[in-house]
Amino acid sequence: MVDFHSHFLFDIDDGAKDIEMSLAMLNMSTKQGVTTIVSTPHYYADAAKPHVAIAARDENIEELIAYAKQENIIIPEIKRGFEVRVKKHLYEIEDFSELCIENTKTILLEMPLKEWDEELLDVIEFVKTEKRLDIVIAHFERYVDRIPNDLLLKLLEKNLYIQINAGSLVKRDKLDFICELFRNGMAHVIGSDAHNMNSRCSLMDIGYAYIRRNLGQEYIDKIEANAKKLLNL
Repeated sequence: MVDFHSHFLFDIDDGAKDIEMSLAMLNMSTKQGVTTIVSTPHYYADAAKPHVAIAARDENIEELIAYAKQENIIIPEIKRGFEVRVKKHLYEIEDFSELCIENTKTILLEMPLKEWDEELLDVIEFVKTEKRLDIVIAHFERYVDRIPNDLLLKLLEKNLYIQINAGSLVKRDKLDFICELFRNGMAHVIGSDAHNMNSRCSLMDIGYAYIRRNLGQEYIDKIEANAKKLLNL
């Protein structure tokens, strides 16, 4: 099982508050069956240079891996990445490989929850076409009730990859929409988007169980195949 989106790193954004919580979150993921997890701390191009964010992330991960080994706790394989907010400041970045998930040309992009306009879609087209990256849109289902339908459709028409939060599969108001995305081949990978051990904990096992029960094992197989392709596993 691949968790494509998680904020288990500590003292780096709004995720885990300390290293103990980080390790607890990773341990929970292991128990749920997650074998590979992508670290996706937020990245805002107008707030920090890529090399600064990378240094903070990598130091955090190395400390966490060492701590897990010291405590003899098995954790999933960690893939280093970011959740990159779509802003016009992305035009200023020359080397996008630094923001991609390690050893891939895959980048996880987060849209704002309000104030979408055509310029945001132009930024995405720039990243996709000019930088030739595989774009995954984070937690796409969040935008359904907040963004004009015409802009949502234009985003889908760009043939991007769509990531769905496992936790959204326990919310009745989003289930029909999410299932239709999967049935139409318009949703591709699952992430926990976990931030802590309580209010925003990982629900990967529940999300997978829902898909298996209501859509069938073939959709689980597709999700895993998509994740492995995007991560070069």
